[in-house]
Amino acid sequence: MGSFSFSEILVIVFVILVVFGPDRLPEFARRTGAFVGKLREATGFLTEQLERELGPEMAAVRDLDRQIEGVKDDLSRGLRRLTTLEEAAAEAQEDVAASTTEPDAGADPAEGPLTVFDADPDGEVPPSP
Repeated sequence: MGSFSFSEILVIVFVILVVFGPDRLPEFARRTGAFVGKLREATGFLTEQLERELGPEMAAVRDLDRQIEGVKDDLSRGLRRLTTLEEAAAEAQEDVAASTTEPDAGADPAEGPLTVFDADPDGEVPPSP
């Protein structure tokens, strides 16, 4: 049940005009207005009676709803903080990965610690630099 667009209202008015004619249209409008007024009065009365009958229960439900909204807000703030921490951790991880994979600009790749494979075929280990 949504609102009607202007064109829909125009079509409804045209159909009413055709069905009731210009002679009976004022009486139809008067009766429709009276019916809408009675309907609003009945709706207001029912709403008032329900609020009177269910007042304490509805107050408890509204209080519970406020508490739930508070918890949702707390969770949202925590999630935003967690997202910020995750982004910072990912950035730090990228920095660490970049610093461990990039060789030093002044380092000679031939230099470095000696391994077993650097030994002479005669079995002698060359002196370290």
